[in-house]
Amino acid sequence: MAKKGVCLNTGRTHFKKGMIPWNAGKNIQTNTGRTHFKKGHISYNKGKNLPRKEKSYHWKGGKVKASGGYIWIHLPDHPKAMHKQYVYEHRIIIEQHIGRYLKSSEIVHHKNGIKDDNRLENLELSTRKKHPSIHHRNRIGEFI
Repeated sequence: MAKKGVCLNTGRTHFKKGMIPWNAGKNIQTNTGRTHFKKGHISYNKGKNLPRKEKSYHWKGGKVKASGGYIWIHLPDHPKAMHKQYVYEHRIIIEQHIGRYLKSSEIVHHKNGIKDDNRLENLELSTRKKHPSIHHRNRIGEFI
C-alpha cells in the first residue's frame, strides 16, 4: 500500500512549500535495535565472567579463516603473533620445517595460489625481494 505523498518509483515526497508532515513535532524513537546504546546504558555482558578460548562453546581449536583466505592459528607466545595473538598457519609450517623463526625479510609463497592449502609441498620460502619475480614467472608460464 502506497503512503500518501510519496512517489512509488523514486520514494521522494511530494510536499510543497508550507505543507507539514504527519510526524512533525512528535517524539519518535528511531534505531531501537539491540545494538543501539544510549548514554548511561550498560552492555548485557558487562561485568559477567564469560568463558574464553577453550572453555567457550564457540572455540574451534584456535584455527580461524581470515577474510583474505589465509588461516590463522592461536599462538599467543609466538614472537610474530599479531591481531589477538594469532599467526598465519603457513608461516608456522615453514618454521617447523626449517627449525627456526622466519626473518622479517622472508615470505612464504603458495605455489598453486590457494591461500588455505598449507601442505609443505605447496609452500615455498622466498625473500621479499624475490617474491614478485615468482608471481611474474607464474604469469609468463600461463601464456606459453
